Amino acid sequence: MAAAVVLLLGFIAFWVMLHLTRPRQGGQDERDAIIQGKSSGFALIAVMAYVFVTSILVYIRYEAQRTAPVGWLWFLAYTTFLCGWISASAASLWYYASGLAGRE
Repeated sequence: MAAAVVLLLGFIAFWVMLHLTRPRQGGQDERDAIIQGKSSGFALIAVMAYVFVTSILVYIRYEAQRTAPVGWLWFLAYTTFLCGWISASAASLWYYASGLAGRE
């Protein structure tokens, strides 16, 4: 229960910060749109790889029992969101810091 409350507070804080830092009229340019697109693409690949590898590892570990504990499914569900947010944010920071020269 405590973990669910912590995750709920994290989701609420995320959406509040997203609302407070939303783009204003004329606040974004073409570079921002390119970086957001590239970051989203990177995050999609990172999340797919994470879910695939984690699922295969859980399957291998519990293959002999022919069932997996439901706790692993909850873990996978919650950490998929976390992986997506972190990988998209990290990719955005990387592209902003390194620039887009030669990446378009």
